[in-house]
This record gives sequence, structure tokens and C-alpha cells, in this order.
Amino acid sequence: MIIGAIKEHNKNETRCALTPEVVKKLTQLGHTIILQKNIGTKSNYYDFQYKQSGATLSSSVEDIYTKSQIILQINPPQSKFFNLL
Repeated sequence: MIIGAIKEHNKNETRCALTPEVVKKLTQLGHTIILQKNIGTKSNYYDFQYKQSGATLSSSVEDIYTKSQIILQINPPQSKFFNLL
């Protein structure tokens, strides 16, 4: 399964949907993970940690939505992305 996750759009939200540890477990189970660049910065997780855990990083939210079979996010997506679902 291809799992995608994007950064939270609420400015006060510091959580992210996936940690590097969870990404590693999911990739070991055979899943492909696509994350938006800097997804975990507010949670003190950095892109190099996600890469080491097996994730692919993308700067394009649209790319993540179109390639992923499931999207993980803490808060509901912004309405501008509803047409991509």
C-alpha cells in the first residue's frame, strides 16, 4: 500500500501523522511511504530521519494525494485538496 502524509496546516499544530519510527515499521511491512518535505519539523523530526527510515519525500502535496492510496493527517484536509481525494 502507498501511504502518504502531509504537513499540518493549522499554525499551532505541532504534531505530525507519522514519526520516523512508525515509518520504519511500515516500510518493513512492505508499504511505501510518501511524505511532504519538513512534515515533522515542528515535532523535532527531520527529513534525514524520515529518509533513513525508508520514506520518500515530496514538496508537492498534489503529488502525494494522487500517488497515495491512503492519506494520514492529524486534522482534516484543507478544502482546496478535496477535489484530489
